[in-house]
Amino acid sequence: MQFELVSFFIITALFLALIGIYHEATYPHNFVSLWFFHPIGYFLYTNRYLLIFVKKPIGISIILLMIIIGWILFFTIPWQSAAENEILGISILNCYAVLHRIPFDIN
Repeated sequence: MQFELVSFFIITALFLALIGIYHEATYPHNFVSLWFFHPIGYFLYTNRYLLIFVKKPIGISIILLMIIIGWILFFTIPWQSAAENEILGISILNCYAVLHRIPFDIN
């Protein structure tokens, strides 16, 4: 299961690199942006199941709290452009990746 998740993540990294190449509000930018955020969403949802079975409940609650705070920030801050929304989303994904590597062992 872990190898399939890595392949999702590698594909999304390719699309993330292409987002920076194409200008905002063009068809190629919209295409690679869409195909970055959809596979990374699939990666996070399938990875969340691994968290439920492998990690401790405190780690799950911290990650869910981070996702809720991200949505609150997305809807409450008046964004000037779509690029700022993408920066927020990518920052939240980076925080998720860092938090996923923490073992959350309380022993």
